[in-house]
Amino acid sequence: MALLKIANDLLISCDNGKVSIHALFDLSASFDTIDHSILIQRLSNKYGIKDIVLRWFALYLTGRTQSVLVNGKQSDPLPLNIMYTMPLGRFISAHGVNYHMYADDTQLYKSAVPSGIHRASSDIVQCCSSIWHWMQDYKLKLNDDKTDIMLCGTPSNIKKTILPSILVGDCHISMSSKAKNLGVVLDDCFSIEHQINQMINTMNFELKRIHRIKQYIPLHWLKTVEEV
Repeated sequence: MALLKIANDLLISCDNGKVSIHALFDLSASFDTIDHSILIQRLSNKYGIKDIVLRWFALYLTGRTQSVLVNGKQSDPLPLNIMYTMPLGRFISAHGVNYHMYADDTQLYKSAVPSGIHRASSDIVQCCSSIWHWMQDYKLKLNDDKTDIMLCGTPSNIKKTILPSILVGDCHISMSSKAKNLGVVLDDCFSIEHQINQMINTMNFELKRIHRIKQYIPLHWLKTVEEV
C-alpha cells in the first residue's frame, strides 16, 4: 500500500504537468545506533510516561541482549536496540514536504511545475538538513552517499528542468534515473522497464538452474517447479 500511495501521488502530479523530486534515504544500522537513555528521556518528556510505567521501560531496555541459535550453535549476545524516528514526521511536515516512513525507510517527495522546481528543491534541501541534524543529535546515521534522489515526470518535462543535484548533509546527491523503492525498481518516467528487466533476468537465472538438474527430477515435479 505504501508503494502504491507514493507512486499514485507522483503519477497524479505527472498528469498535471508537474515534475517531482523524490528522495529515498538510507539509514545506517539504525537499529544498532539508538541510545536508550535518550529513548527513556523522550518517553518521559515528550509522551508523559512516568513512575512505574517509565521504570518498566527502563528495566526492559537495560542489560537486554539478543542472539541467534541455529543447529545448536549460538551467536555472541549483542545489546537489544529499538528504533525511534517518530518525531521526524513533524520536521518534514513543517517544510511542506510529502513523506512516507516505514521502519528504517524514509522517503520525501514534492511536486512543482518545471519553472518552479527550484523552490521545491529548496524546501527539500531544508527538510534534508533538518533530518540530518536531528539524526546527528540523536546518534543515528544517515548515509548521504547511499541516498537516492530522482526527478520524476514526463520525459519532456524532465528535459526542460535543470536540477543537477540536491544537498543532503555534507554531500551533493546527483539525480538518479532509477532507484529501488521497497523492493521495486522505479524509474523517473514510471515505465517500470528496469523492474521488468530485473524480473526477466531473475527468471532466466532460475530456469537455467532447473535445466541443469531436470534429468534428476520426475516430470510432474519439474512442471510444478517451472510453473512456480
